Amino acid sequence: MKSFSEIKSLSKNQFKSNWKLPVLFTVITLVLSGIANATENGSFIAGLLLVVVSIYSTNLYLNIAKFNEVKDINIPGNKLLRAFGVSFLNTILIFGVTTVLLFVSAIIAKDNIVLILICSVLIYAAIFFIGVYLSFSLYLILDMDYKIFNSMKYSFLYMKGNLLKTLWLYITFIPWILLGFITLGLGFLYIGPYLQTVYANYYLEIRDQFHLR
Repeated sequence: MKSFSEIKSLSKNQFKSNWKLPVLFTVITLVLSGIANATENGSFIAGLLLVVVSIYSTNLYLNIAKFNEVKDINIPGNKLLRAFGVSFLNTILIFGVTTVLLFVSAIIAKDNIVLILICSVLIYAAIFFIGVYLSFSLYLILDMDYKIFNSMKYSFLYMKGNLLKTLWLYITFIPWILLGFITLGLGFLYIGPYLQTVYANYYLEIRDQFHLR
């Protein structure tokens, strides 16, 4: 498996050769996010459009990572429906776990500030780790043509044994994200596509490693 340095170097070169569409998708994402946060009436529609953009942008970065070019980001109808389905189920799962944990913490913590803080940390940690374990599910539908539940299952299996490695990769992203905020968001036009290209390449490495077992 390639080292993180090799994956990042490869991703940087791939992005430099294919920067136009990724930057466009990033701009669209930022605009839709702004609309969703700024308005109540348009937030639902903007949210749905964000899911669509997320699916197509994931396919875009897979193209760049696999072929070093944007060959074709069109998604067949049945695959697009599965991509919607897994995005919806992932959201429902995270929401369900969060609701249960909030209910339990409300019973346990009551007015104890220390317990409230501990429960809050545990809730955020649970949401984060579920998100990490499910983070490959959309890739698996778009790349391997998996069914919805199989994509979720294999996302967990791919991440098994690679959790600490993935967490370390996320940690290496932090300076880039901070740089994006320092530049008042303008830096994300480069940082966002670059980091997503890195993660697409990382997914491919984990996929190949898994199927060599």
